[in-house]
Amino acid sequence: MARLQQAQRDAQASQQRTVAELQAQGDTQQKEMAGQRLATQAASQSLRVLATRSTQAAAPTAQSSRPRQETRVRATTATNDLRIGSSGRGAGVGVNLGG
Repeated sequence: MARLQQAQRDAQASQQRTVAELQAQGDTQQKEMAGQRLATQAASQSLRVLATRSTQAAAPTAQSSRPRQETRVRATTATNDLRIGSSGRGAGVGVNLGG
């Protein structure tokens, strides 16, 4: 009976040591994960700041001091619409003899 009790105490002590080792490993992993989480958060905050910045830094430009040129009206003459030869619009011979 004494041998059984001693074996049981040894097994219980071994289990307690195993539990303590596993708890120490879990604590170490929790610390590592916390460090990785902080690094990830810092990187995402940096990327968020960079995303809000303008990617193209534009130099300031001065306004033009000259007034804009007005669009010119196209000059119309009596010979503006004259064409040489025939076109797809009508059949004819010579200059401007379309139907």
